[in-house]
Amino acid sequence: ISAIAFDIAEHFTKFWKGTRWKAQFAVRSRAAAVKYKSIFDEMGTVSAEVIMSAPDDRSTGDDPSEEITEPVARFWKTMMTKYGSPEEYNRQITEGFKKREEPELLIVVSKLLTGFDAPVNTVLYIDKSLTGHNLLQAIARVNRVEEGKEYGYIVDYAGVLGALDTAMQTYSALGEFDPDDLDVGNAIIDVQAQIAKLPQAHANLLNHFNGVEKVRDEEAYEVFLADEALRKDFYKLLAEFARLLATALATSAWANEPKNDAQARLYKDDLRKFQKLRTAVRNRYREAIDFEQYESRIKKLLDTHISADAVEVVTQPINIFDTAAFDRAVAEQSSPSSKADLIASQTKRTITERMEEDPVFFKKISDLIAEAIAEHRAKRLSDNDFLSKIRDAAEQVRRPKHDDVPAEVRADEHAVAVFNSLNNAMGATTGPQGGNIRPVLAAAALELVSIVKGLKVVNWTENVDVQNAMRNRMDDYFFDVIRDQNGIDLAPEQIDSIVDGILKVARARMA
Repeated sequence: ISAIAFDIAEHFTKFWKGTRWKAQFAVRSRAAAVKYKSIFDEMGTVSAEVIMSAPDDRSTGDDPSEEITEPVARFWKTMMTKYGSPEEYNRQITEGFKKREEPELLIVVSKLLTGFDAPVNTVLYIDKSLTGHNLLQAIARVNRVEEGKEYGYIVDYAGVLGALDTAMQTYSALGEFDPDDLDVGNAIIDVQAQIAKLPQAHANLLNHFNGVEKVRDEEAYEVFLADEALRKDFYKLLAEFARLLATALATSAWANEPKNDAQARLYKDDLRKFQKLRTAVRNRYREAIDFEQYESRIKKLLDTHISADAVEVVTQPINIFDTAAFDRAVAEQSSPSSKADLIASQTKRTITERMEEDPVFFKKISDLIAEAIAEHRAKRLSDNDFLSKIRDAAEQVRRPKHDDVPAEVRADEHAVAVFNSLNNAMGATTGPQGGNIRPVLAAAALELVSIVKGLKVVNWTENVDVQNAMRNRMDDYFFDVIRDQNGIDLAPEQIDSIVDGILKVARARMA
């Protein structure tokens, strides 16, 4: 018992402690459960609790012939004093296991081996005889689906799983089941089968960068990952490699095999290298790709097996309108091109978030950024010129001048956005007697903004009646003023489309 307890504490601490995943430990008797808990408590590395039935309860599947020892009776009395009743004892400990940090390890005899659903339960340690249906039920405890959880893991100290290198249907303990019901190819997978995938996962990660010419130049890798699709693929390949490496390092048969030492060092070095690259490109491009589900396991892997700098927590997106914070983030980048990439990615993020406020203006800036990036990637733009163009684009988003709109609307940002929408839809149309249409559109922009301001109420963007009233007033304006007074020929369906666009802008800007 002491040897198994020490092994479990070491294994859990190395590979799971500090992540959100937890473990269950099936033991042979109440006496063993109490003994195990006392050892875990004495070591102090893993928080453990026991869930068992009362010493005089024979209804839960615990061995009815088991002799109730003095330590078991004393433990039960302590639990009843602390919790007041068996129901409260069960409730508080299982709730803590499911929803709080402690306990990390739940020691059970027969209770909770069936019908206990806790998706955080990821590792099952076994030190008791389990066969047939009971075995499958126990395995199912760590097989509950949860985001970020690839597998449940089973560590068998009792030999109940047999040889996992043969198909499940040949294992006598499962002979009573129809193989089709067991999904024999997927229900239980030997970790060796997973470790066998590690070389290919490593090769896939390296091959992702076949287009990089300067393999020792980190800047070249960062530039290669400028494309978001390439970054997403890189993150997935890195996560798969890290997951398989963690499985290998947690498996004694692989980790303790001398012939694997050189390979393990190579894998660890590459994990450190690519983890550092991942942090750098996430800072550089400030993308919104969610990598959170992999963070705790990879951090644990690095902390346990790899001597490296602390895993950097990637900063939150920087608001480009917070000039001081934004300039500090840019200053942290080491080269003009990396500074430009950071500014470009964060400016594009802002444009995406605000696009509906003025689609025409923000598309124009987005196109300028895309053109500068393409020119730089094609080496037709130097790093410094690239940085200059991207800075100019970001400045236009932060402090727009709108020199290309009529002077009479520049003082009203809402009118500017409406004018841009009108000009985009009608700019190619000529005015009365072939004259300039821009003065008509400028006056229309101011009037349409006035209509929205005059009719809007609290939560008007959710009020269909208010929006219909705005739509009717705008329709009247287009028919009476734009079409009849100014002689600009617009079909009713054109007016409907233009009004829809203006209301979309208004909802984004004037809610």
